[in-house]
Amino acid sequence: MMAKDNWGGAREGAGAKSTWKHGGAGTKLIRIPVALESQILSAARRIDVGVNLIPDDSVIDSSRDLETENSHLRQRLEAREEMVALLQKKLKKLNEEYESLYRENQYLKSQHDIVTDSNSSRVNPLVMVLLDEAVKLKANAGGAIKLKIKEAQALLQERHETVTESNKLEEVA
Repeated sequence: MMAKDNWGGAREGAGAKSTWKHGGAGTKLIRIPVALESQILSAARRIDVGVNLIPDDSVIDSSRDLETENSHLRQRLEAREEMVALLQKKLKKLNEEYESLYRENQYLKSQHDIVTDSNSSRVNPLVMVLLDEAVKLKANAGGAIKLKIKEAQALLQERHETVTESNKLEEVA
């Protein structure tokens, strides 16, 4: 039987082997916040296998360059977004102007038959005289221009009614 002196206590080579590469010099018990335990242990393991957790100057410079480039790109994007918004407003205004001109054109086409003589494409001469007189009046002529235009409208309306009645009579006959 073995002598009682050899039992128990620390023996050389006994116990679990260290999993640390740098564990040959031994390990040490330290106090750290429990909330940071897994992060600190993970960082220590990475350092142990040779990962450099502290970036060198070139990484920091590259990071700054990227931040500067991102800032410039953000500014360019904002400028383009502003330009798009402005162009959308202009496009909307042009569409409104187009719609207005289109409606005016349709109205003028519908009035063409009233203005032209029913048997030819020439314009009723009396209407032209009245409109010419209205154009010659000064802008500050008060209601004189309006009066001439109203006279021309009345003639056109009269002509339209006459043409409409004659067309109805022709249809009946």
